[in-house]
Amino acid sequence: MTKPDQAFFLPLTSRLSLLPFTLLPALLLLAALGGCQPQPSITPPAATIAAPPAKKPAAAPVPVKAPTVEENLLVVLSDSSEIYSHLAEKLRLRSGLKTTILSLDTPQTGELSLANQLKSAQGPIIAVGIEAAKFLAPHARKHDVIFALVFNHRELDLLERGMIGVSMLPPPGQVLRLFKAISPQVTTLALPVKPDLADYAALARAEAGKLGLTLDTPEVGNDKELLLLTRKLDPATRGLWLLPDNRIISKENLQQIMAVSVKSGRQLVVFSPTLFPLGGLLSAEFETEATVATILEVALTPDDERRKNRGRLLQPRTGRLAINPGMVETLGLTVPPQHRPLLQDYR
Repeated sequence: MTKPDQAFFLPLTSRLSLLPFTLLPALLLLAALGGCQPQPSITPPAATIAAPPAKKPAAAPVPVKAPTVEENLLVVLSDSSEIYSHLAEKLRLRSGLKTTILSLDTPQTGELSLANQLKSAQGPIIAVGIEAAKFLAPHARKHDVIFALVFNHRELDLLERGMIGVSMLPPPGQVLRLFKAISPQVTTLALPVKPDLADYAALARAEAGKLGLTLDTPEVGNDKELLLLTRKLDPATRGLWLLPDNRIISKENLQQIMAVSVKSGRQLVVFSPTLFPLGGLLSAEFETEATVATILEVALTPDDERRKNRGRLLQPRTGRLAINPGMVETLGLTVPPQHRPLLQDYR
């Protein structure tokens, strides 16, 4: 007999031969039955189909900014007189832009020459005075040209040529309100004008109507016509408003016109306090700060907005007003407290 510990390691067929013969059929039957039992079915795992990787959206192209062009302000003066230079300096201080000021009576050379400045100008150009406006008119096709302190711009068709204008006349409503406050008993005035000031005359008549005043705007073409008109005015017309039109008012005739008016007891609105000694009651003229503000309002707007103003005449919000205390006393008038700061002693 084989030792038990050795039999454990014998092959299976050898170990079966060692069993009793009678047990062998039973073991073979059990083995056959075990082999016929159904095996548990194994369901294969469902196939997982991976989604295709999402494509990253194409990055939007980074916009390439065009190099910004620094705007500058070019101011051209008719001459270097104080009135023009003062306005130009106010523009320089308030614009916030690099400002170049040139005068037609002081030509520069090199980079500062007017020709070079016009070639390199990237912003609007300001013309101060009639001569500067005439000089720059041909450039209005390429640049936005704004003119100021120009009275008879219509004779040169400046607006028709595409320029932008700033009126040098005071707002008529402001003038008439002050006149009525000082002379409430006067209800009819005359404002002589040339035909090309018809738009200003219409505006003045409308403002007078709001105040219950009657404003006649007869047309005159020269000094003689104005002097004749003054002498023949209806006595009921107690006020006369003179505009600064050098085309029809010479110094000699102006003195005659004012002398006739004062003698007739008319109250005069003049265009400068320097005319107070001749009998002016009120002075109404352009105001530098308001003119500068109006110029810059249009000059500093974007190009597309500014170009919409081509061919237009813009009206400053206020004018410079003054009252002659001597005539107030002579005429026995009373100045309301709110207007007393306007009293200007010319003596």
